[in-house]
Amino acid sequence: EPSKGVDVREVAGGCICCSAGIFFEMSLVLLLGRKPDRLLIEPTGLATLSGILEVLRGPGFRKAVDLQPILVLVDAFRWSRRDPTAEEAEQMEAADIVLASHGDRAGAGTVKRLLDHARSLFPPKQLVGEVRNGEIPLELILPPPTRAEVPPADARSASVVSGAQPAGRTPVHRTGFGAHARGSGAAALPIVLAPEQTRPDPAELLTAEQPVIRHAHTSPHATTIGWRIHDQQVFDDDRIRAWMSTDPVVGCAIRRKAVVRTRSGWWSCNATEGQEEVRASAWRRDSRIELIWPPSEAPDPDALERTLLSCLLPADPV
Repeated sequence: EPSKGVDVREVAGGCICCSAGIFFEMSLVLLLGRKPDRLLIEPTGLATLSGILEVLRGPGFRKAVDLQPILVLVDAFRWSRRDPTAEEAEQMEAADIVLASHGDRAGAGTVKRLLDHARSLFPPKQLVGEVRNGEIPLELILPPPTRAEVPPADARSASVVSGAQPAGRTPVHRTGFGAHARGSGAAALPIVLAPEQTRPDPAELLTAEQPVIRHAHTSPHATTIGWRIHDQQVFDDDRIRAWMSTDPVVGCAIRRKAVVRTRSGWWSCNATEGQEEVRASAWRRDSRIELIWPPSEAPDPDALERTLLSCLLPADPV
């Protein structure tokens, strides 16, 4: 209701990710023209999130919206009675936050299997938990802005916040994996969170000035090196496939996981010794690569990064 500061607009004509795509874009233009502080999009359970994300991260809207964590609510009772549909699997893959509902009907064992499945997905989720009594903490739906620089309200035109420009290539290197741990105060919220659950660290944000972040971690059992790469950086299909599959250093890794944006789209790779699965991915936030070696075979991370970045296509001119 505009009089109460909330403008709700229903998109008619079918699913907003396909048959009603043009109406979705028209509604976005109209809503953004009102210069809202927040824009909440609630598609149906049949929506293809990757299609919606393509619109929001495309050239027409990228500078007008600051895309916040994508939350998917999964009915654990229905999930237990049948295999997930292709749309449901795609939604869980694309999401940043996965919450299970109707746990009282599904049972503790089913909820645990659902949450374990969500935690096994790559890239890892920012948060996985169980909703009780249908209550979702407001901080999950309306998190604080994540951009390092948000223009003041009087500097905004039809934008919510300013968007990122095409990224350059200045890597940032860090030790350790994961963001800061979520505080124990989470237990007071009407959502059950695992103690190891994490949320993004603002210092870990990918920007035009910081388009590549590398993490490395060594334990007595393994050495892990991983990268997060700005979604405006696009890999050459043939070069990144060869790097993942036939590069002599990468090939020695005992585990290779990746989701990358290439000229032909977004692709996921999950490989162990002797097995490799490559398929289309619904993930759209950034490219992720994670490689694991025995500690005695860890490569030079700087040299490895140079070969990885050589697989990128030239950046588009600003």
